[in-house]
Amino acid sequence: MISEDIKDSEMISEDIKDSEMISEDIKYSEMISEDINDSEMIKDGEIISEDIKYSEMINEDIKDAKMISEDIKDGKMSSKDIKDSEMISKDRKHHE
Repeated sequence: MISEDIKDSEMISEDIKDSEMISEDIKYSEMISEDINDSEMIKDGEIISEDIKYSEMINEDIKDAKMISEDIKDGKMSSKDIKDSEMISKDRKHHE
């Protein structure tokens, strides 16, 4: 009977080990779910950084558009200058 009790206690200790392993597995699966949450947050972060890049690109486009409109204004001014110089040359011919 004593030897049976020893076997029983050994089985109980086996059960305890098993339950400890199960709790380890539970902790591990919780850690994995934490990692999954983190990776999902990272995805959101990446999306946000993509959005930031996109908005920066839009800002760049706006700056370029402003520069182009400035160039157009400059171009109009230079065409005005050309007209002015043509008028000056006409005036010179007129004076001669």
